[in-house]
Amino acid sequence: MFKPVDMRKVAIVMDKRIKADVVARLQELGVLHLTTSRFSALKKDEPLSHFQLVSKLLVDVRTLLKKLEIAGFNVKQRELSPAFFKRYEHHLQDVVKRFNAINEQLTTLLSERETLLKELERWQERKSLAQSLLGFDVDFSVLMRSQFSFSIVDKDEVKAERVVWSEDGSKALVFLGIGQDKPDLPLDFGKPSEELKKCEAEIERIRKRLGEVDVEISKILTKEQTFLSQLLPFLNVLSERFSSSLNFAKSDELVVAEGWVPVPRLKTLKDVLNKEFRNGVEVLELDEKEGKPVLLNNPPLLKPFEFLATFLSLPSHNDFDPTFFVFLFFPFMYGMVVGDVGYALLSMLLSLVLLRVVARYRVLVMVVKLWLYSSVFAALWGVVFDEWFGMPHTELLRLLHEFGLPVQPHTLYHGISRMHDLSTVMVMSLVVGLVQIFVGFVLGFLVEWRESKKAAMAKLAWVLFLAVGTALVVDSFVHSLPNTLHTPLYVLMLLTVVVIVWGEGLMGLFEVPGVVSNVLSYVRIAGVGVVGVVLAEIINEFLAPSPSLGVLNLIIFPLFIVFHFANAFLAMFESLVQVGRLNLVEFYSKFYHGGGKPFKPFSLPFKKR
Repeated sequence: MFKPVDMRKVAIVMDKRIKADVVARLQELGVLHLTTSRFSALKKDEPLSHFQLVSKLLVDVRTLLKKLEIAGFNVKQRELSPAFFKRYEHHLQDVVKRFNAINEQLTTLLSERETLLKELERWQERKSLAQSLLGFDVDFSVLMRSQFSFSIVDKDEVKAERVVWSEDGSKALVFLGIGQDKPDLPLDFGKPSEELKKCEAEIERIRKRLGEVDVEISKILTKEQTFLSQLLPFLNVLSERFSSSLNFAKSDELVVAEGWVPVPRLKTLKDVLNKEFRNGVEVLELDEKEGKPVLLNNPPLLKPFEFLATFLSLPSHNDFDPTFFVFLFFPFMYGMVVGDVGYALLSMLLSLVLLRVVARYRVLVMVVKLWLYSSVFAALWGVVFDEWFGMPHTELLRLLHEFGLPVQPHTLYHGISRMHDLSTVMVMSLVVGLVQIFVGFVLGFLVEWRESKKAAMAKLAWVLFLAVGTALVVDSFVHSLPNTLHTPLYVLMLLTVVVIVWGEGLMGLFEVPGVVSNVLSYVRIAGVGVVGVVLAEIINEFLAPSPSLGVLNLIIFPLFIVFHFANAFLAMFESLVQVGRLNLVEFYSKFYHGGGKPFKPFSLPFKKR
């Protein structure tokens, strides 16, 4: 939980004749992060035998799905189920045969559909033309074959004497003479009235056939929905399997695959391969440290915080997994910013509703759960600050009592008012900042100890610098330390700065004001929280419902709720941004390197790691 899962580099040496079976078993086990083999004395391996077949089938499937999508028939893709994979894994020819039959039917129907749509477009254009010429009782096919040219013009444009007027007199058929261009009319275009009937009949026929084609396509898709919806992910899995050997190295008799395995799963990998393939496979552990992929192992409760902790990048394999520390600090600090029981309840209610809405989207589920957990701390801090929709509990009880509810406006306790005890809240925020940065430097010391004792001592010096500096600052206000300790503490602080410069160079000296500003940054917890309190009090002052307002409460109460909801949302958003920044910048910079590459096992998609 505190460190990424330990990884071990292995080389799997196998008999060339059983390569396909070993690769399939490795994919089923799902514990190996494949890397490119670097055995320089060996040649690069080739893909497995069915790779070309699967690649071609993938192209055909994607082409068909795209054609269907363009035609308005979307085949909803589903996750590959174990049952589907087990059924077709070793029967690839059956998959090819079945898909080819479906593809042939659908391609024929889609081709006919496309032809019908083009034909429909032509007849609709011809219908529009017939409608525009409907006023003329003239057989235009005769005119098109005659030597005379002609044009159709509006009444105001008629300048010739040889014209034939339309029935309503709005247009005229003008004869221009011999040898000039004729209008763009089909050679077989007859009388407009007859053409209109002909077009309508053809359009109806085409539309009827289009409907029949669409029904036939829908029937095939309904019948083959399960097959087509999982075919693409199924082929992707096989493509990954058959192409995996491109990372292998080979000799005349042997094949070598390399990769990383989580140490807790290494024994399982060896036992399974030795049991099933006996002397045909040998798993060799390699003494390699660089390039380890990162796999985090946190309990379900911490998963939403893992999402936040790794938002910028994964930890390196030498880093601490910051998830647990984000779990400790983030909700606590979020609660300090929101700090209102009423707003916390709104936050919980909204997050519970959203959990149902976004249940299919893992990332959004993580965000909403993070929000939900943090709302609990917002409620606890709301009790500490005695804030209930921006008012103390006595004021809320009084308001409820005025509306006839059986509650008495007694003072149950005295909270810390953020408006009147702002200095206290600011000190609390600084204490939280000191604790978090102190923890960050301690983690930094532990991380650096393995790599560089010099850098580790600099981190330890920062811890002492914070501790001594805090003691001296507090003493300057409350005079809690004996005068005899002042000089030793100043000397110790000077020594810590010397160690920091020794361990980190001159840049360490310039970091001293930076660390002080990091601590002061935590004052924003108090500042942002007070802004929310001020807005809440303004809402209560102008929009608080009261029995004396009578029917006006029907207008005021909804506004009261809406404005408080908006203020709550603003407080929650600001909390997420500001507290997230404090964790990902001020805290992480003390120990976190990041840049880890994720552990991506060669695995079946439904295989749980």
